Parts: sequence; C-alpha cells; structure tokens
Amino acid sequence: MLNNATIDKLITMKLKIMADAYIVQEQDPSYRDIEFSDRLAMLVDAQYNQRQDNRMKRLVKTAALDQPDASVMYRQWQNLSGLRPCDGSPEAVHHSKVRPPV
Repeated sequence: MLNNATIDKLITMKLKIMADAYIVQEQDPSYRDIEFSDRLAMLVDAQYNQRQDNRMKRLVKTAALDQPDASVMYRQWQNLSGLRPCDGSPEAVHHSKVRPPV
C-alpha cells in the first residue's frame, strides 16, 4: 500500500526520482520478495544516477563545447606510426607498445 505522506515528503525534499521508484516498487509484486535494504539501495541508486546524469549534462552545456555530443566511442582512429589494435593477448600487447625513437 502506498504511503502518500512518504511520497509527499520525498518530493518536498527534492527526491522525485526516489519517490517515483518507490511507487514502482510498491506497485510491482516482484519487489516484495526483495529485502528492505536492497530495495532502499535501489531507490538511492535511482536518485543518485539521475543526479549524476543531470550534473554531467549541466557540465557539458556549461562548457560550451563545439561538439557536445562527441564520444570517443565513435571516433575513427587512424593507424598512426604502424601501430595496430591490441586484442589483449600478451603477444599483441608486446607488439603494440610504442618503441622509443632511435
């Protein structure tokens, strides 16, 4: 059963994401088998993650970057000075190390 006073207090304390997650937990019967401390951790994680996401968005916006949505994940790497991608094997790691100039 939802406790409206608890939800109102969470919203008043600017913990809306936690309040929303609490409502979801109370309405979904699969959460009833989870221990209280685990459910509380899920609520705190939801609020924390949202705040971190908002913080990152704010920092990117404040930085006024030329390409704020750029990501190294989409970078097209060029093969510089004969280096090849490393697959993590000891031989590949050994061969991919940059050698000092002679």
